[in-house]
Amino acid sequence: MDSKSFNFIAFAVILISITNLYSNNKVKIENNEKTNTERSKGKVFCLFKTDNNTKRFESIRNVIEKLGYQEVPLHTHAPHYDWDFIWGYHGISPLKLNYSNLKDHQKINHIPGIPSLTLKSNLATYTDSKYVPKGFEDKLSIQRYSKDHPDVRFVRKNKANRGVSIVTVEEMNFTRSNNILEEFFAQVFVEDPYLINGHKFDLNIYVGISSVDPIRVYYYDKTYNLRFCEKPYNPNNFDDLDTYVISDNYIPGLEFPVIRKYTDHGYLAKEALHLYFIEQGINPKIIVDQIEDAISSIVLQKAPKMLKKVEELKAANGKNHFIELVRFDFILDAKLKLYLMEVNMSPNLQAHPKMRAHKPIYENLVYNFLNLVGIGTTISDKSLGQFTEDESSFVLNDHSISVTPDICLNRPCNETCDSTQCDLCLNCMSDSFKYDLKLAFWEHMNMGEFSRAVPPPNVSFYLKLIFTII
Repeated sequence: MDSKSFNFIAFAVILISITNLYSNNKVKIENNEKTNTERSKGKVFCLFKTDNNTKRFESIRNVIEKLGYQEVPLHTHAPHYDWDFIWGYHGISPLKLNYSNLKDHQKINHIPGIPSLTLKSNLATYTDSKYVPKGFEDKLSIQRYSKDHPDVRFVRKNKANRGVSIVTVEEMNFTRSNNILEEFFAQVFVEDPYLINGHKFDLNIYVGISSVDPIRVYYYDKTYNLRFCEKPYNPNNFDDLDTYVISDNYIPGLEFPVIRKYTDHGYLAKEALHLYFIEQGINPKIIVDQIEDAISSIVLQKAPKMLKKVEELKAANGKNHFIELVRFDFILDAKLKLYLMEVNMSPNLQAHPKMRAHKPIYENLVYNFLNLVGIGTTISDKSLGQFTEDESSFVLNDHSISVTPDICLNRPCNETCDSTQCDLCLNCMSDSFKYDLKLAFWEHMNMGEFSRAVPPPNVSFYLKLIFTII
């Protein structure tokens, strides 16, 4: 068996294990030919927002239009279903869509239940991870923690993650209200941050979720988004937020002198940061391994809540309507330990004057993500979910997922599907599982600048784990 066949078999086995972990739900795959014949125009997309800021969609609109989509308006007072894809900024719940009316191929860029990951207080308080500083939403829990950890300081944040300040336990106010901007939570303050030229910084990674069942997660591996505090860090004075908080006054990574000396020669921020670490005698793999582990472990922890919300909507094609692009914001401490500070839903991809140099990066990110999830394809006027049977025959067919003939053509698999070793045999797969594998195969072949985090690339470890369980 060659290495390519082994890698795909391993990938498929991992998908089966994750499917069993997160859902036994089977989605019936509908024939989309009727939908295709009903369409009277090309691909259509909507950009949905609840405010008047249209500039934030600049990069997104530019890419989607280049992929052949036409924009049509979508408003809360007049929701409609004449679209192929919605990109919403603050979520689309105000639209009050009837999800059972969706066509099978329609996609929405928000996964129900994603606030379990993106709401700052949820992430901090209800995530069991070494990468997330502990959070608190009530006085009693923070008092108990403070008693056991007397040297720890706390950061007060409101749930929209604005108004950050270092406070004592006595100064914390956990008053409840109906306004997220007025509700506060506390989080352990990360002491002794890693500094570059005396400045604290954060490291942002864009993460795409293409499926919640089985869970498939990718991250944009081309570069990092770096942001430096405007002023040098001063551990003896926390009155000036610009010394320890990434505020609106931050310095973009491409403009920071240490990074710019590399980026001026055509390199991106990721390469620049790695070169800097190497000059300091630090192996960048220390950081990369933590990033991959943090993304995969935390999304896996939140996946069941997302899947539960998806199932509650009873959408026409179930789980297959929803995708997500978020941004993980990390910091490092002086010992190079990684911490996740927040996950941004609908990260700002507006190339405003300060970030104008990032416009090609933002557009490359969007382009690669849309290709990954099948919204950008090489079939004219079609997204992945709209392929006819004839088109699927040369793009996604059974041959792409046909593996292990030595097992499937011999006993017991050629007679029965009762044995777990037959799970990857075509004659033993349900239509919905075939479809999941074909989508995973599409993503594998169209990752572009993304790398896969879940299922993890370290297949040998997970295969050993899976077969130990079996």
